Amino acid sequence: MKKQQTGGLLTMDYLRATRPDQKKEREDQILAAARKLFLQGDYGSAGLNAIAREAGFTKSNLYRYFSSREEIFLRIFGDTSQAWAAGLETALKTLRRGAAPERFAEVWTRETARHTVFLDLAPLAKLSLERNSSEQHLREFFQSSLDAFEGVFAELARIYPELSMQELGDLSMHFYYLATGLWAGSQPGETEKKVLKDPAFAATMSIDFEASLKTGIANLLKGARKK
Repeated sequence: MKKQQTGGLLTMDYLRATRPDQKKEREDQILAAARKLFLQGDYGSAGLNAIAREAGFTKSNLYRYFSSREEIFLRIFGDTSQAWAAGLETALKTLRRGAAPERFAEVWTRETARHTVFLDLAPLAKLSLERNSSEQHLREFFQSSLDAFEGVFAELARIYPELSMQELGDLSMHFYYLATGLWAGSQPGETEKKVLKDPAFAATMSIDFEASLKTGIANLLKGARKK
């Protein structure tokens, strides 16, 4: 690899990767840089130019590995989603058949709360899906998500055999949106933090993520089992 000056910035201009390990090394550098920028919260500013600059690449070199920002994001979000799914599957194996909704909610919430990067990136997923994602990349993302959650659905079916796969799928979707929505609401900005110190707002406007998620999941599960 060699260094070159581009637009006043020192970047790394890599020779084309010819071996799988070299390609993976380049991709990992790009993904790490993009993840850092995405987690800063300004998806609009985290374009390919910014990602390439953060990774120490030229933009033209970056295009050798990824075709768009959306492809990069879906790769990162897919990896974090799969890690969450794997954790859930392992955690659910500790539950017996017919576990009380409160116990189920506790296990699901505790595992979900461990995956803060996934929770931080989730609000950006819709933006990415709506923009320049190709049909191929979306298909690959959706299929990998289904594959990742296959074990979770199997555990749900074991614990609550009276529920259909459609009902379990609906519950999982509701758990997802409940968790990501509550997480976003429980992460106030600096100005909001100051306002929430006022007792007039603190009691009703502050969100306890884990407590709220446990209650919500338990209630959704109770409702599904009563049908």
